[in-house]
Parts: sequence; C-alpha cells; structure tokens
Amino acid sequence: MNMAINIEASDFDQEILQQGELISDNLNMLRLEQYPPDAEKGLRAFSLAEVADYLGVTQNHIKKLHLEGKGPVPATTSSGCRTYTAEQMLELRHFLDKNGRTDFKRYVPHRREHLQIVSEPSISDVQRTNVQFDDVNSYGL
Repeated sequence: MNMAINIEASDFDQEILQQGELISDNLNMLRLEQYPPDAEKGLRAFSLAEVADYLGVTQNHIKKLHLEGKGPVPATTSSGCRTYTAEQMLELRHFLDKNGRTDFKRYVPHRREHLQIVSEPSISDVQRTNVQFDDVNSYGL
C-alpha cells in the first residue's frame, strides 16, 4: 500500500512539472508576442490645443501659421483636426522664437548674460584676512 502511494505521488509530481513547463512556455511566447525584443516605444501625436498650451500661444495663431505655410506641416485628420509630433512642436517652437515677437516672449530658453567675475585673491587680501582672524583670536573667540 505504501508503495502504491509513492508511485502515485511520483506520477503526480511529473504531471505538475509538465504542466509548469507548459505554462512557462506559453507565458514566454505571449511575452515575446506582446513585447518583441526589437520593439521601440513611440510618442503619441499632440492635438492643436495641447501644442498651443505648451507653447503659450493661441490655437488660432498656430492655425494661421499653418495656413500661411509657415512652420511645420501637421498631420490632418479627415475631420480637419491638426496633430503635431514632438519634433514638429520643437520645430514650431524654434520658428516662433526666431520669427515671433522676441521683445515680448522667448519660446526657447536662452542663456542670460549675467556674468560673475571670479578672480584669484591677491596677497594683500590674504594678509588682510589673516590680520582680521588674528584680531578675533585675541578676543578669545
């Protein structure tokens, strides 16, 4: 009787192992179908309202530029909705910075020319600082 239980347990263990391997193979195949190794993540297109909000201009201004043939050409749906890629948004941003009202607004961050002059201390500055420290030390601080 004890021998029969061991044989049944051995068969049961084999069955579990086979089913585990089958499940593992199916999951691996599903993973490769859903997420192929050579897949690249893309960025969605942005609506005219999103582009206008991002750039800080009105939708009408962007429409006007498109109708005048200035700036990038957006993809247009059958209903006339314009969509822009991230590259087109960057191109439009540079176009507005170059041709827009630069006295009013900057569309591309620029370096501000507020420079700080950094120089080596002179020997007299170092001597003066040492004298000040000596004065402080003479007060017992």
